[in-house]
Amino acid sequence: MIEGAAPQTTGPGSQVVEAPPLALAPGAVDGDLVVPEGWLVHDLVVQRLQRQLGRLPSWVAGVVAPGAPLPAGSSYRSFAEHRALQPLSAVDHHPRHAPVRGAGLLRAGVEGTISDEGLRVDGPLVIDRGSHAHDPWLPAVTANDAGLLARSPFSWRPVVVFLAVERDPDGADRARNLANKLIDLDIEARVAAHDVPAGRTLHAPCLPNAASLRSLLPDVVVALDPTALRLAPQWCAASRTTVLVASQPGVGPPVELVSWKIGAAQGRLRARITDAASARDIAALTQRLVAGPHPMAPRDLPADAGAAVTVRTRPREVSVAATVLRGVVDTATSDRLDALAATMEAVGASVTDGVVEDVLTSAATTDRLLVLSGLSQAPGLRDVVAERTAAGLATVVDLTPGDVVAQSGDLTPELAALRDLDIRLLCPSEALRERLVGSGIPLLWIPTLLHPARIEELRHARTDPEDFESLVLGWHLGSPVDRDQATIDAVADAIAVVADERLTLSIELVGDLDRTPDALRGHPRVSIHPRGHSGRVLDTWSAQVWTPTDHELVVIGEFREFYEPSYVGVATICTSAAAQAIGGPALCDTVVRNAHDTTQWEELLRTLLGEDAQTHKSRRIQIMRRTQDVAGPDASGDVVRRLIGWAERPRPDT
Repeated sequence: MIEGAAPQTTGPGSQVVEAPPLALAPGAVDGDLVVPEGWLVHDLVVQRLQRQLGRLPSWVAGVVAPGAPLPAGSSYRSFAEHRALQPLSAVDHHPRHAPVRGAGLLRAGVEGTISDEGLRVDGPLVIDRGSHAHDPWLPAVTANDAGLLARSPFSWRPVVVFLAVERDPDGADRARNLANKLIDLDIEARVAAHDVPAGRTLHAPCLPNAASLRSLLPDVVVALDPTALRLAPQWCAASRTTVLVASQPGVGPPVELVSWKIGAAQGRLRARITDAASARDIAALTQRLVAGPHPMAPRDLPADAGAAVTVRTRPREVSVAATVLRGVVDTATSDRLDALAATMEAVGASVTDGVVEDVLTSAATTDRLLVLSGLSQAPGLRDVVAERTAAGLATVVDLTPGDVVAQSGDLTPELAALRDLDIRLLCPSEALRERLVGSGIPLLWIPTLLHPARIEELRHARTDPEDFESLVLGWHLGSPVDRDQATIDAVADAIAVVADERLTLSIELVGDLDRTPDALRGHPRVSIHPRGHSGRVLDTWSAQVWTPTDHELVVIGEFREFYEPSYVGVATICTSAAAQAIGGPALCDTVVRNAHDTTQWEELLRTLLGEDAQTHKSRRIQIMRRTQDVAGPDASGDVVRRLIGWAERPRPDT
């Protein structure tokens, strides 16, 4: 493992680290590893970069391992191992002189500098999508269920999960520190908790639920509270090897073993630890527990099986068959379903998309996965879900505004009555998922998916802007439902003031004409567009203002107005509530703390619109890279694969 230390004279925040003394693979080339201060680069990544540098043309100055947020439930090491499975051809060429966020292996004699914008080299670079450089201080994205990338593809290290069902930020923070140290001790440690405070971390937290434990298949679960100790055996029922360790507050011996003798054993519980237990104590305990005996015996063969053993191999399925059925849905929901269906097809699923006009029963299918939207009031809903549950088929309900009672925020009675069936609810926003966490039905938050065709359009629309005198400011006026008029007025007043200062500034409003703020109505440099723009028009924007309503952030989960301009590098000014909804201020460029303060909007608009050409170009590149990581095809594909993986898992009694 290579970790950044002190900065060198090559630039602020950068360092040149000699590649580790590992044997070079045939054709590999050694070089200087330039790592941002404090970042981590696994030895596996260094070896891959050396192989890439050896196979690339000599005019390539270096190859870069890009930085990216970790998927929920994964460690920086397991994520690097998953990425390393990609072929060596998984590379992108990076524009000369443009900064890139990551660590680079540079050829001998090539100098690189690292600043806040990233690594900059006087020469062409290649980005290796099969490698990863980890920033341990990068704010984690909103926690979700652990997914397909949670476990390492090479499962020889023990997996330990610190499980906290009750909310305890202090306990979660201590678990995060212990998990970091265990990872350094060659143990794959994770934290499954609701509230994990920000800090240095070598892994991404995940939600404490059965889905996360099924994905992680832990060898040891450390229960941090009584609720976790009670639920963990149920969540791990399918694993015969998982054992439990109870964490108890107070003083006492760091580790106390629980007898597993017949007549004295306490189920899966094998040890208790106190706050005095160090990472090395837990590591030693883990190595002892994984050696056995296991809490459940292997399944015996039938008595009449005889001496011959028949090995049945599951046929390889090229794809899963899925059907998306929709009733009466609004435009935002329809667009979201189109993107979901197209992304499922992109990862190999066979998708049928249909509209239900009468009773649901006549349109039901026997496909492995059925997605329903806008059909919670449809006759026959429960019958269809019950039949599919009995047949071992997966059913998902995509939540729409009509599925949530406005006054209480609870599910409608029709949906709540399905809690005894095998069903999941797709939440369009993390805020809605948290609101419905006590509904009794498993929830899955599907982040905003951009349609693959739209992603391709936006990618081809990216250009290097040359005219920095003619400025264009975009503003989506948003939904009329639950509109905060004070925020709208503050933004409009600020734009009017800045437009008077900058006579070359044009303003493009997206929305209905009758929702135009009074301060901008009739302005000669303000244009109104009833619908969204093409990618090439968005590429002309210098910046955008994003003021979604609570209805859009929570109920609809409509974040495309943020991600589409960001995909072409447009900087965004938004409220703190909007920044939090998309995963924190780290994903938004400029955040207004008091949305009703016109002065704050004015200052931030002047800052963004007053940037020099080089700063503006660097910011655009940084935004495009960041958006590619969180909303690009790879990120969208991972989200959909997690959904398909749940649909493909064997059901009981099937």
